[in-house]
Amino acid sequence: MVSGETSAVILEPVQGEGGVNVPSPEYLRAARQICDDAGALLILDEVQTGFGRTGRWFGKEHSGVMPDVMTLAKGIAGGLPMGAMLAAESVTEIFQRGDHASTFGGGPLVSAAALASIGAIKNERLVERSEEMGRYLRSRLVEEIDAREVRGLGLMVGVELEASCPEIVNRARERGVLLNATSEHVLRMVPPLVVGREEIDRVVKVLGEILEEP
Repeated sequence: MVSGETSAVILEPVQGEGGVNVPSPEYLRAARQICDDAGALLILDEVQTGFGRTGRWFGKEHSGVMPDVMTLAKGIAGGLPMGAMLAAESVTEIFQRGDHASTFGGGPLVSAAALASIGAIKNERLVERSEEMGRYLRSRLVEEIDAREVRGLGLMVGVELEASCPEIVNRARERGVLLNATSEHVLRMVPPLVVGREEIDRVVKVLGEILEEP
């Protein structure tokens, strides 16, 4: 229940650990309106969805919602440990020097890596590639895998199966394919933004072979 006693609402544009659950654009727009009505901040956790992962620079772009605060990490520095927070001017006005700090903040090495990573994402059009390869991955999964559901945005894909996904992860690793199970029946696929069709085909082939085994 969001009320005048609520300071902020924190949401992921796409639930990652929850199983790659994609809300409708109307859901996030409604959350924005509810926060505005209650005088609460809307904070979007873009740690997993940021920097091209969903086929947009940030997951929020699929709904057109502008948060008050956005948290970032992972893709920002190409794998080096770095976190960042973006905030609207109305929010930053309340910060005083020393109020906000970060263990993995803007050190010189990771800052240089972040600039290089962001430059590569932009110059190599990896956001557009994420959208294209994500569509291809989901279409191949739908064609070849008997799944309860294939869902996701860009290269953030969830596959819901009848089988035990932790067991599938173990079998796939033995074949040189790394997958992730977010629950007993959901696989999460978040390949590098540079992934190609041949690599996607191999992953789908290996997954299909595993599912056909006794």
